Amino acid sequence: MHQKENDKNNGPFARLAHVSVVVDDIEKAVHYYESLGVGPFAPPSNHEFSAGFYLEKPLNSKLTIREADIGGITLQLVEHLEGDCVAKDYLDRKGTGVYHLGFKVDSVDYAERTLIESGVGVLQKGRRMDNSGYTYFDTEAQAGVTLEIKQVPEKDEDRESKGA
Repeated sequence: MHQKENDKNNGPFARLAHVSVVVDDIEKAVHYYESLGVGPFAPPSNHEFSAGFYLEKPLNSKLTIREADIGGITLQLVEHLEGDCVAKDYLDRKGTGVYHLGFKVDSVDYAERTLIESGVGVLQKGRRMDNSGYTYFDTEAQAGVTLEIKQVPEKDEDRESKGA
């Protein structure tokens, strides 16, 4: 399973899961996207990140997220509420826009280690008690956007496979 993620054709950036757009006003953005026929968006979910690191400092941030499925890829709208994180950094430097692409991996720890060994730096990361979680990489200068890998908890995998 892990060897597959290390193969160039099936590496950690082989399974695009979501495109994440940071916005100033999430409800206004949802209304606009839905007026264009994109959606429907799931109800808002508030996320507090404290079990992780941003630029090697303890993470303490809050975001509101709304998601819609577009042909099997999730469009993720993100409104920054407080604290330092990748979303706030992007918003401060560039304003609203696509700030990361999220890729699904089988093992976030394995994929992260492989990328670090190949010279890719880490911007932000967080893990859950079951070792699932995410890592944002310092790829904007070379890739034009920040790349994220994400391992979802097994219970969420089961729900996704049943179409929930």
